[in-house]
Amino acid sequence: MENRSGGTFWRFAVKAAISLILLWIPLRHVAVGAVLAQIAIIDRAGLFLALLALAVATFVAALRWSTILGALLTPRSLSVTYPLSLIGVFFGQALPAGIGGDVVRAWLARRTGMTTRVAISSIVGDRLTGFLAILIIVTAELPQLDRLLTSRALFYGLLVVLACGYGGIAAVMYLDKLPAFLHRFRVFQHLAGISADLRTAVFSLAGIVVLFLGAIVQLCNVVAVFALARGLHLPASFMSCLLIVPFANVLQTVPISVAGWGVRESFFVAAFGMIGIAAPSALAVSVIFGLLVLVNSLPGGVLWLMQGSPTTAKLPDAL
Repeated sequence: MENRSGGTFWRFAVKAAISLILLWIPLRHVAVGAVLAQIAIIDRAGLFLALLALAVATFVAALRWSTILGALLTPRSLSVTYPLSLIGVFFGQALPAGIGGDVVRAWLARRTGMTTRVAISSIVGDRLTGFLAILIIVTAELPQLDRLLTSRALFYGLLVVLACGYGGIAAVMYLDKLPAFLHRFRVFQHLAGISADLRTAVFSLAGIVVLFLGAIVQLCNVVAVFALARGLHLPASFMSCLLIVPFANVLQTVPISVAGWGVRESFFVAAFGMIGIAAPSALAVSVIFGLLVLVNSLPGGVLWLMQGSPTTAKLPDAL
């Protein structure tokens, strides 16, 4: 247990250090006071619209999870998946590990009567299809991104991330097709079962709905960033945000920072700078967006506290 706790601490420490370094990179030539001044003048309507968009994204993500569970013949209504999704979002922000929210969500899902396999398969499927939706959006935007990104290194780096993303998803979905001798190991048998479940969820009519819902989640993120940019009176069009935000989300999936902090800020400064927005303003948008994500996660913390002791808690009556 001590080794596991120590390993978790050091992984978090490394990610925190990387986040701080990545935050320092865009800040080293920018006065912090200039960023704070930008944050202070944002229009309240922009803040409200951005927070509303993030709240809608969480609701749609819960609907996506319900759809996946239906495809796995373990239907759960939004009255179950929405509260659990809120709690998962909270722990995704609060815990050091990037998958902490998913672990808590799987544990709570089992307490609603799901099997361990279905709980894990549905959450992995939820994550993978959400990521796949981002990859598809960014792939469709490649011609526009090629014109927008003046840095060839950044564009080619995107191509590498896209290739790794598609390859990783394919590998996870076809684990059960690996050589037969691997199926003698119990761990691999569990992984193979999850892999088969993922194909069931994705390669069906439900899979099309799931990808569509994933695209809506990304659109909500774009709306949130666009609302913040307009709230700061920045000359950023919706189309510019549509190009930049999904790209940023792809980069944030690389597990090198804490909740994407640092990665998002560095990219926003570079990308928005290419359309003429100054670094302090781009940083202000990114920082406010990150803070609103934290605010959006707070209802999940309240739901968790309402359950009382982790060992004796019951889910809310709605569950």
